[in-house]
Amino acid sequence: MPAASARYRLAADLDLSNVDTFFGLGTFDNPFAGTFYGGGYSIRLGINRNFVSVRPWSFDDQYDFTETAVRAMSRERYVRPVPMWWDEDDTTGFVGLFRVTDGATISNVTVEGEVRGIMFAGGIVGYARNTTISNAENRALITIRHWDDDAGRIGGIAGFIENSTIINSTNRANVDTGYISYGIGGISGVAFNSEIIGSTSIGNISGDGHIGGIVGEAFNSYIRASSASGNITGRVSIGGIAGWAVEGTTITDVEVLPGMSILGEGGWNHGGIVGNLWDSSVTHSRTHADVTAVIIHVWDWPPSSTGGIAGAAWGATVTDNEVWGTVHGYDDTGYIVGSAANSYIARNTVHQP
Repeated sequence: MPAASARYRLAADLDLSNVDTFFGLGTFDNPFAGTFYGGGYSIRLGINRNFVSVRPWSFDDQYDFTETAVRAMSRERYVRPVPMWWDEDDTTGFVGLFRVTDGATISNVTVEGEVRGIMFAGGIVGYARNTTISNAENRALITIRHWDDDAGRIGGIAGFIENSTIINSTNRANVDTGYISYGIGGISGVAFNSEIIGSTSIGNISGDGHIGGIVGEAFNSYIRASSASGNITGRVSIGGIAGWAVEGTTITDVEVLPGMSILGEGGWNHGGIVGNLWDSSVTHSRTHADVTAVIIHVWDWPPSSTGGIAGAAWGATVTDNEVWGTVHGYDDTGYIVGSAANSYIARNTVHQP
């Protein structure tokens, strides 16, 4: 049986924090496709791959630091989850206990220490396809320091999940990206055709845009019976559960716990549960978050929408939810949604603080 598809069981705690050449298991050419059972033990990581550099569109070995090159690369952020300029063998990205998985099962393991990378970084896995992660816990600080729009896809458990499931898993660490970075979440940075069920994030999250207590960006995904606490700070599309929820995403029976503060600094569309809700739904959920949007520049555009449940709702369903927190915005502001179009909004309850 090939090593990448074998079955593994951890028999004791493991310290890899001093192994300078360990960036995670699996690559795109040879993803981990086996079964890993952690047995309740922990693995300490010390991954540090923070290079402040950008590859140009061409596939040569030169680096281009011009803003024009960065903007050109960022145009296709939502066309391909992996930018075409990215070198899959470059260890500055795709980092975690597992770098890349496809068809894997990972369970009952705790990760501690620190994980630093430019993009696709998570405590358990950087990039997961067709993978199930259950009863996993992250206690490792997840950080990046990079100024490229394509930086990001960072989460406590996973950086990016595709056709995958995360169930009964917990993040207990801060996720701190700073600079220009998108797709930042307490559990997963991005969820694409995936499920996050019965999971919790306890930690502060910061970045530039598309930031959520559970998931930064959710595309056609299902998020249920999950909760988040801690403080979230960023600029564009911030939510207590999801920054972006689009393309048929369902969010139901989730809770943003008391004490969460959501601060949108100069950007737009912030909500107690979701920042941007497009062609998706939030139902039977509760939020205690205090949501605040502040003006940083008088030329901030577009106008900011700030809501107790969703900042902006377009073609969305928002029903049977409860709001306990406060909402402070500077443009369109509401205790349910900040702005809405072609949406069904009903049976929501606001408990005045």
